[in-house]
Amino acid sequence: MAVYLWAMAAAVLMALPIELDVELNINRAPGARVRVNIAGITVEYIMALRHGEDGFVLEYKRANSSRSHTRTLAQMHESRHALDAAMPAIKAGARHIMRNVDTRKLGVQARLGLGDAAASAMAAGIMCILAAGFCAVADAPPEIDVQPDYAHRTFVLRAQGMFCLRLGHIIGAGLAGAGEFCKEAFRRWIGRTILPRLKA
Repeated sequence: MAVYLWAMAAAVLMALPIELDVELNINRAPGARVRVNIAGITVEYIMALRHGEDGFVLEYKRANSSRSHTRTLAQMHESRHALDAAMPAIKAGARHIMRNVDTRKLGVQARLGLGDAAASAMAAGIMCILAAGFCAVADAPPEIDVQPDYAHRTFVLRAQGMFCLRLGHIIGAGLAGAGEFCKEAFRRWIGRTILPRLKA
């Protein structure tokens, strides 16, 4: 009986919906807001990229929290080697999620000016076409409002996306990534240990 109860609880957990609401803002500095909702529990994070004394700084914090965390571009570059090693696993997990994600909403509001009326109108039209194509690929109804600024050089962008997937898809992506990571680690181990002996 306990086995059936555990199986039922696991099935319910795997079917839990996860709603992801992402907003990207580019005005003077780029920033983003990410809201995750799992079974009525909402967690929201705010990120901003700004120019500090030591170069570019990524600042992120939980919404309604006074405590923020920062990472400089140099710190992110130092952790790049670990990210490069895990990149095949990340790609495998991302492919699994992209196959199962349901795009509920995609929206783009932008104001674009290049200092020349004709060039601004052309750039705004190209941006509309690209945004509409992206919405078509994601199979989401487009909400696009791109306005050219004929008199000034400006670029203001606000992009929104709402996505839904199941907790089981996240777990499946983690398993796919872990399998790819183990396969890549085994391949590197073979390359470091066995192949040099065979060549000798």
